[in-house]
Amino acid sequence: MQESALKPGTRVFVGHRSELPDGTQRIVSVPGGEIGVIAHGGHLYAYRNRCAHQGGPVCEGMVIGRVMAAMTEDKKMLGEYFSESEPHLVCPWHGMEFLLESGESAVDPRFRLHRHEVVEDPDGTVHVVI
Repeated sequence: MQESALKPGTRVFVGHRSELPDGTQRIVSVPGGEIGVIAHGGHLYAYRNRCAHQGGPVCEGMVIGRVMAAMTEDKKMLGEYFSESEPHLVCPWHGMEFLLESGESAVDPRFRLHRHEVVEDPDGTVHVVI
């Protein structure tokens, strides 16, 4: 059965919210593939675990902040740092970076991850919607 053959709106169990603290990356098997659920900054994000670049297991990659340049007022480079305001998901195959909040490529708008809705029930049960 292909993922697209599932009824729209099908909910797939992920776990309980207490099992998904920040920094957790959980892979959930669904017909036709996998979905990665990533807990970061108090939010849950879900994407098909297939990189839009070359098909790698993107949801198994690191989450890092955008690399920013520290500059003096006269534009001399002091070094680099990771921005806490723009987390990126980095594909482990080729290093392609995607904005965690939207799934769009950080460098090439032709690439975007397939996002899934995350539903947290009042009892703390978490599902992704196919």
